[in-house]
Amino acid sequence: MKTKSTLLFLSILLLVLMIGVPTAQAQFEDLNERDRDEVIRTLPAGNTLVLRVEVDFSTFDLTPSPGGGGAFYVRGAIFNEGESSANGDTAIGRFDCWGWQVDAIVLDDPLVSQELNLFGVGKLQVQGAEDAGARAVTGGTGQFRNVRGEATGFDFSDLEVDGSFVATFKLLGAG
Repeated sequence: MKTKSTLLFLSILLLVLMIGVPTAQAQFEDLNERDRDEVIRTLPAGNTLVLRVEVDFSTFDLTPSPGGGGAFYVRGAIFNEGESSANGDTAIGRFDCWGWQVDAIVLDDPLVSQELNLFGVGKLQVQGAEDAGARAVTGGTGQFRNVRGEATGFDFSDLEVDGSFVATFKLLGAG
């Protein structure tokens, strides 16, 4: 069963790579400090943060290993929940994801590290398996300098629609 679901994920990923996803990379790299202050609202009360990530598959890179699997990298743009580049909204940060798929034949879940750089606020570090479960928030910088917690919602089942997902962060120790 795991093999079929991973094959489906890889097929969808390939389809999205061939079709392409609009990128907001230029938007978030060109923001000046004043624009960043306008774009970043405030951290939500209760230490729950919900963000929408648009994955830019033109940045996807895979370095295969001889036994299958290999190292990979992809980046994207971060938006407040409910916003997107399709609506003309401005990205509030950059998403970087890198990891290792252990064996393309066995198709184990890749192990990933992710960095969510929220401009002018700080960075969140997330680690875990590329599966439907929660991932560990292992730390951060800026307003997230003492943070720990967990992140959920890294569901890639709708990537063929618009290359995005919505992640929820339950944070402890922010600030």
